[in-house]
Amino acid sequence: MINYMQIPKYTTKQKIQIIVYIILIVIFLSYLMWNKYGSQIRTYQLRQEYIRSMQSLAYIHNSTVACASMRVESDCICNDDRSWQVTCFDKKIKIADSEIQIAVATNTSEQNEGMMEFRELPVNYGMLFTFSDNQVRNFWMKDTYLPLTIIFMDENYQVVNIADATPLNLAGVSSTKPTKYVLEIQQDLNNKLNIQIGSHILIDL
Repeated sequence: MINYMQIPKYTTKQKIQIIVYIILIVIFLSYLMWNKYGSQIRTYQLRQEYIRSMQSLAYIHNSTVACASMRVESDCICNDDRSWQVTCFDKKIKIADSEIQIAVATNTSEQNEGMMEFRELPVNYGMLFTFSDNQVRNFWMKDTYLPLTIIFMDENYQVVNIADATPLNLAGVSSTKPTKYVLEIQQDLNNKLNIQIGSHILIDL
């Protein structure tokens, strides 16, 4: 009696051939699906990238326009390499007979940026870093193109260290002593002021 339900037996070679045929069919079907829907997916991705790019450009444009108006109306300056980044040199301090226009960096973001990316500033422009505690501070000149003098002061605004910093130099400059305030000014201005260690700088913000 013949058993019609008997499952045929395949040799190892035949099994491998069947598996290969199945893989080829899957690849072929995937190719057909990609041809049908792939271009639509890619078009959607490109559209999303375009939208994000336009949003970024719009933000930069609006910020640049706002910065340009601020430049006219106040002492805020657009960063040379980041035109949408605004630094406001809106405070004034007096050392000897010289009036210095300063920006005050009070939070971590402002302190990390410092005077980076500025290629040119009026010689009497600088930046004051204010910290909540008194400890040894380290500064570097990454992406900083202006030659600066870094003046480290304690909680009483007494100068504890002075260091000239070379543009783009990644070697750190240390206060060597606990510091609560740090004033960055351009070296040309410091040569005129001749600030010394032990001097008191009158700062009333």
